[in-house]
Amino acid sequence: MDASSRRLSLFLPDPGNEFVRAIAADAKEAARRHQFKLTVHSSENRAVEQIQQIFNVVHAPENERPHAVLVMPVNDRSLERAVRAALGSGIAWICLHRPTGDLDALRREYPAVPIALVSPVQEEIGRIHGRQVRAMFPSGGGVLYVHGRGDNRSTAQRTTGFQEVLGGGNVAITDSIDGNWSATDTERAVGRWLQLLAAHAKVDAVVCQNDAMALGALQALRAAARELERPALATIPVIGCDGLPNVGRRLVDEGQLAATITLPMPGSVAIGLVADAYDKGTLPPPQVWLQPKPYPENPRADGPRRAAGSTTDPATPPLLG
Repeated sequence: MDASSRRLSLFLPDPGNEFVRAIAADAKEAARRHQFKLTVHSSENRAVEQIQQIFNVVHAPENERPHAVLVMPVNDRSLERAVRAALGSGIAWICLHRPTGDLDALRREYPAVPIALVSPVQEEIGRIHGRQVRAMFPSGGGVLYVHGRGDNRSTAQRTTGFQEVLGGGNVAITDSIDGNWSATDTERAVGRWLQLLAAHAKVDAVVCQNDAMALGALQALRAAARELERPALATIPVIGCDGLPNVGRRLVDEGQLAATITLPMPGSVAIGLVADAYDKGTLPPPQVWLQPKPYPENPRADGPRRAAGSTTDPATPPLLG
C-alpha cells in the first residue's frame, strides 16, 4: 500500500473529556509514525450521531474510505450494522476500551479482515479501586460508587471487579450513581443525592470510574458542604481513574483526589496492529489487554482533599449520617 494513501478513521464519544482528547493525541502521533492519514470524529456522546458518522465514511467513494476504523463506542450495542458494513467493505475494525458486539463471531465470519479489541483489563480497574478503598479504611466504611453509562460493558466489568474485592469484607457500597462518564452529569447527580440522602447514609469515600466523574463529585461535595453548612462533606476522599499526568495524577499530587488509576493509551497500540496487518500481513489477536496501575501505590485516608478555602482538619475521614 502506498504510504500516501493509507487512511484511518478514529471515532470517539466525547471531545470534552480530557482522557478522550488524550486518546486522540496519542493516535495522531502513532498515525504520523506509521505514515497513516488519520481523521478523528467526535459524536458528543450521541450514539445515533456516531452511527451516522461511521456509515458516512464506510459508504464514501472507494478512494476516500479508511483502511481501518478505530472506535470507542458510545453505546456498545448500537454499532451492529455499522461494523458489518465496514467489514463487508474490507475495512479493518479495531475497538478501543469496549467491544461492539461479538468480535469472536465477526472474526470467524470475516477471517481475512483485521478485527480486535484494545482495552485495559476492565475488571482489574474495579479490583484496584476495591484494594484502594480497603487500604484506606481497614476498619471498614461505606462507599458512594459513581459508575459510567449503564449500557457500556466496561461499566459493568469495572463494577464486577470492585464488588469482587469488597465481597465479604467490611467496606460496602452504600449507593451507586450513574455519572455517564461526565463531570457535569456527575456533579448534578451527586449533588441531588447529597441533598436528599446525605443525612441518612454512611459514606466514607466516593469512588468514580473515571477522573471526569471524580471532578464532578468533588464539585458536588464542596457545594453541598457550603449549602448544607456541613464542611466535613468537602473533605470526603474521592478516588478516580484514567490518571493523566495533567488531570488525575496532578489532582492526587495536589491533595484534591485521594487516588486514581493510570491507564495506558489504546490508540497507538491499535494503530500498530493495523500497520502490522497491512505491512506484514499479520492479523491481530482477538484482544490486546493493557494493564492499569494504581496511583499512588499506597493511598491513605488521612491525607486527602482539603477543599479550597476549607479550614476543616482532614486528618479524620468524615462520615455522612
